[in-house]
Amino acid sequence: MKKLCYEYGSRNKREVYLLPKEDVEKIVDELEVIDIYKKAYEEGRGYGFSGTAYVILDCSDGNIYTRWLQQNNFIVNDFTDIVVFRMDTPICEFDDDDLIDNYGSEMEEWENYDGSAEEFIVEKYGEEELENRKENVIEHWAIEYGLQWNEIQERIDEMYENVIEDDEEFKDDEEFKY
Repeated sequence: MKKLCYEYGSRNKREVYLLPKEDVEKIVDELEVIDIYKKAYEEGRGYGFSGTAYVILDCSDGNIYTRWLQQNNFIVNDFTDIVVFRMDTPICEFDDDDLIDNYGSEMEEWENYDGSAEEFIVEKYGEEELENRKENVIEHWAIEYGLQWNEIQERIDEMYENVIEDDEEFKDDEEFKY
């Protein structure tokens, strides 16, 4: 499928190829919410200043990719890209209650420890355990908040609003420039 789009700041039209809408909707239906949250977290975790980690579906080839953009920057390719999920950076500090086992003796040990929950976990169990617990928090967020399925569908509908399925229609468009 093809679509004609006006280029930014120009009166020229650009031809873009899109997968059939049904294929894109199938890709979206098969998304694993936890995986999407983890991708955004991995993309954004290294940035200590304001911005956004995006998980994006490229409707021209069906690939899912991530991108981080500093605050006040925008995704350039909205001709074929649909933002599936975004996570603001810097990624919030994890609450101590999220990282510490509240139901065992660990809570008592930590309350007597002079330091943060992260320091306690690293000292007692190691860096790998801390990362595992952070991943568990990300999974909890994914289950608790999910994806904005209606917004994603609206973006898909908007993208496919003016799709041209027949190449003959391109030949008839005198404004189209190669």
